[in-house]
Amino acid sequence: MRNSGSFKLSSPKQVLTATSLLEKILADLPAKQTLSSEKRDAIQGWLEQNAALQAKAPFKELSEDLRDVLQSGVLSQEKSEDLQWLLNSLKEGLVEPEDLKFLRDLLAGMGPEGVLNSFQMGKLRAWLNARTYLQEVWPYEELLTALASFKYVEKIPYFEINAIKNYVNEFLLLQRGPEPGRGKSKGASSSPVLSICSLRADLGPSLSGKSFYIAGSSPAGRGQSLSLGEFIQDHGGRLTPQMNPVPDYLVISAEAPPAWKYSRYGSKVATALALKKAGHRIHILLESQLRTYLKKVV
Repeated sequence: MRNSGSFKLSSPKQVLTATSLLEKILADLPAKQTLSSEKRDAIQGWLEQNAALQAKAPFKELSEDLRDVLQSGVLSQEKSEDLQWLLNSLKEGLVEPEDLKFLRDLLAGMGPEGVLNSFQMGKLRAWLNARTYLQEVWPYEELLTALASFKYVEKIPYFEINAIKNYVNEFLLLQRGPEPGRGKSKGASSSPVLSICSLRADLGPSLSGKSFYIAGSSPAGRGQSLSLGEFIQDHGGRLTPQMNPVPDYLVISAEAPPAWKYSRYGSKVATALALKKAGHRIHILLESQLRTYLKKVV
């Protein structure tokens, strides 16, 4: 952890080391088998060693899943897949190449005097505003906090500029894939979930005969008497516990975080996108789309 006065930055190298260690712990742990005392101790030790990161996605969900495994004493197949998805999102996501390029150019243009001109400040504000949905995701949570502090001072202390430059350079050294600014970004971490949803529900007058998989938890929200699952069943829809066979609709619940790539339900969204690409007629909807549509037609 690098302390820079007004903000703190976690070393990406240390984070990837923690990720690799957890992968090794889980590598030879068969699904649906009881945890050995050795594995239990190893998982508990990992949680204790990385407690400082557990308030941030995807570490928050990683930690919740690991505690569930410790409590049940068994690693289920679904839990194993969710954990691997979250670990992969850490290894592959980090910071998008285009974001690294933007930050590198912004800091280089600032110079040693630590002053942003009005044009640079406008670009920084636009960049920050476009990534508010990532504010609870590592490492964007730390980057957004650090860069947001630039908006309130006329001159940024050199040690703060240097701390962020070093932070960005660490990601540049670790970046897998194209040089920032060359080639296409994967776009996953910089895409809000709304951009992958169907623009129209096209559900017909009822849900009868249609199958639904719910991604994310689905309690009844404010002003709602039924949970999402109850709501679907109450309108004639059928809930499926898994993505095979392929459901007609994957519904992202209101409780699902907007940064889908860094959440355990992201593996289900990725599966649905792959199925769509392969030619399956599966639609991705937000809970709010589904509820609003049915209010209009029923």
